Amino acid sequence: GVAVLVVAAVGLVDGAAASAASTTVAGKAAAGVTLPGEHSGAAASPGRGAGNQTSSSATGSAPGVQNSANSSSNQIAQGNPVAAASSAAAASTAGATAAAGAHAAGSGATAAGRTYDAVAGLGCSGSSTATYSDSEGYYTNGNAGWLRPSDGFAGEGCTGVYDAVPMSGTAGLANYDKTGFALYKWNITGTFTTATCAFSVYVPNDSSIMHVGGNPTYYYFWNQDYSFGENMTPSGDFSVPEISDRGKWVTESSFTTTTGYVTLKLVNSGVDYTSSGAADYAHHAASAVRLTCS
Repeated sequence: GVAVLVVAAVGLVDGAAASAASTTVAGKAAAGVTLPGEHSGAAASPGRGAGNQTSSSATGSAPGVQNSANSSSNQIAQGNPVAAASSAAAASTAGATAAAGAHAAGSGATAAGRTYDAVAGLGCSGSSTATYSDSEGYYTNGNAGWLRPSDGFAGEGCTGVYDAVPMSGTAGLANYDKTGFALYKWNITGTFTTATCAFSVYVPNDSSIMHVGGNPTYYYFWNQDYSFGENMTPSGDFSVPEISDRGKWVTESSFTTTTGYVTLKLVNSGVDYTSSGAADYAHHAASAVRLTCS
C-alpha cells in the first residue's frame, strides 16, 4: 500500500512539472522570447545564407512558418532528412539565381566594352562600313593633276595606294576648290548610334612634296551622313602638318556622334609653289584614315 502511494505521488509531481514546463514554453512563445533551437530575426535561418534571410514577425517567426517545436529549424537540428533536403534545395536555388545574376552582369560589361574600328581610303576594302570617294574632283594633268602614289598604309585591307590631291593655290582652311576634296564615310550603326569617336590620319612616309606636301592639310568633319552639295554645317575641323609627320598615324581629338554616321572631308586649300615662285607641284596626301569609336 505504501509503494502504491509513493508511485502515485511521484506521478503527480512529474505531471505538475510537465504542465509547468509546457506553460513556460507557451508563455515565452507568446512573449516573443527566442526558444531553444529557433533563430532570431537578426540571424540567418539554418541552411540559408545571411543574404537570403526571411523577414521575421513580431513573435520571431518567419511568415507562414509555425512557431512550434516541429519548426523546420528544429527538424534540421534534429537530423530530419526531409527538412534538410528542402533547405539544401532552397540554398541551391539561391546560388543558381546569384550565379545567373553574375553572368548577366558580366554580359552587360562585355556589351558596354564593345568598340568600332575601321580604315577608309582609296586602296582600302577591309570594311564595308568604311568608304572613300574622289569622284567629284579627280582629274589627270601630269604632275599638276591628281596622282596615285603607292607607298601609303598597306594592311587591314589597304593596298598602300592613295590620292595625291593638287592644291588650290591659296592658303587657309576655307580657300579650297569646290570639287577639290576627298570624302571618307563610316556607317557605325551596326555597333553604335551614339558613340565617342576619333580620327587617326596616316601620313605616308614619302619625302616628295608632290605626294606628301600638306603644310598643313585641312579637314572638315560631320557627326552625321554628309554628301557633296548638301547644305550641312560641319561639326568641326582640324589640320595635319604632313611634311613634319611623315610615316606616322596622327590622332585627333575625340567627338560625339548621335546618328551612327561619320563623314570626313579633306579639302585642297594650300599653296603649291615655293616662296621663290618656282612651281613644285605640292599635293595633299589623301591617305588612309582610321575611325575608332566606343
